[in-house]
Amino acid sequence: MRLLLLLTLTACGGSSQLQENDVVADGQIIYPAENSLSPVTGQMAERFRSLMTGDPNHFSIIGDESSASSYFLSCLKSVTEKDDKRLEPVTHFLAGGGPDPFLHRGNAVAAGAGFQNLKGERIQSEIELRNPSFAIALAGKHDLADLSLDEYSFLALEVVEEIKGQGALPVLTAMFPRIDDPELDEKTKLGNHFLRAVAQELQTPFINPSTTIDSSMQGEDLASPLFLGDGCDFSSEGLSYGHNARNSATKELLTTMLDVMSDSHLPSEGISLLTGTGTLNEPFSLGNVSDFVHLGNTLGGDSLIDFYDGCNAEQNESGAEVYYRFELSEAGMLHANVASDNGADLDVHLLAESADGGSCMARGHKSIQAAVNAGTYFIVIDSFTGNNGALEGRYMLHLDVDHGE
Repeated sequence: MRLLLLLTLTACGGSSQLQENDVVADGQIIYPAENSLSPVTGQMAERFRSLMTGDPNHFSIIGDESSASSYFLSCLKSVTEKDDKRLEPVTHFLAGGGPDPFLHRGNAVAAGAGFQNLKGERIQSEIELRNPSFAIALAGKHDLADLSLDEYSFLALEVVEEIKGQGALPVLTAMFPRIDDPELDEKTKLGNHFLRAVAQELQTPFINPSTTIDSSMQGEDLASPLFLGDGCDFSSEGLSYGHNARNSATKELLTTMLDVMSDSHLPSEGISLLTGTGTLNEPFSLGNVSDFVHLGNTLGGDSLIDFYDGCNAEQNESGAEVYYRFELSEAGMLHANVASDNGADLDVHLLAESADGGSCMARGHKSIQAAVNAGTYFIVIDSFTGNNGALEGRYMLHLDVDHGE
């Protein structure tokens, strides 16, 4: 685990608030669940530019039928600002030459496709053809129908790494709700948290249109997300519809990308950083447990707890573990979910303040739910050990506490 260093002067409950003009030597900025677009600071912009080796006038789209829809992006060409001028990013990317990026869908967009169909040759050919500086990716509806959540989450990481490896900045987009299938809808919600964990780990942009979507207004099936008007009605009512919310968040991204490429000043106030190394002595310290996500790795971590006697658990957990510490000021219901990479077998545990096996309050192979009072707690991701040794490796964690408000 790398050390997440802070050069800020104020700390609050284990995460730190950066003030404008502060400099962070090394640290992972936390991506809040309620943001339609992940934070972008000056330092992150420098990183973005280092990854954007393609043509600054071009971007690519990667996805399924929601990206193929004529209600995605095309209406932005009709949106005007003051003096009836087109939006600046629209003017910029239309002037780049080649196929119209707001209308033309390239080699990596196909109805009925998922990341498992698009990775490899299709993404490679799209990037070779368009030479984009960044690529906006949304897929998962079809992947989640036949892949486990673990498989999908690490497939998304593979796709993002593939895009990055070909010289384009990857921009993941959260999936739309699935009210046509309650079980798939829950799987989609958790999948979106893990997509956010991927983007947060790589510190690349994340678009989350689901923050404003009202599922009750979407009809019976979100196979083709609904829209209001032409898809660019950005009123509060309009933003409750799938395509409108995605177009609004994507418009924000395109504007931000222009600022990044022009090296414009990007404020950094209100940004939180994850502190700690994940060991027992230096646990990841969480100031805010609300919809927290993290992509971690037990390999090389502490190996201090072999059995969780407090939970009457017989499983051999003598592999390496990762520690998260948090404090609660009031009671609530804790929910924790973990996805394991291929070859890893990781379990999640809730411990009281003493942080040993005897203080285990709840454990599970993929998830736990437990009532908690005000106090100090640890979440421990531990590696199951079988006949062939410890099954250590990468994981994605989502943690939330519902206070019943």
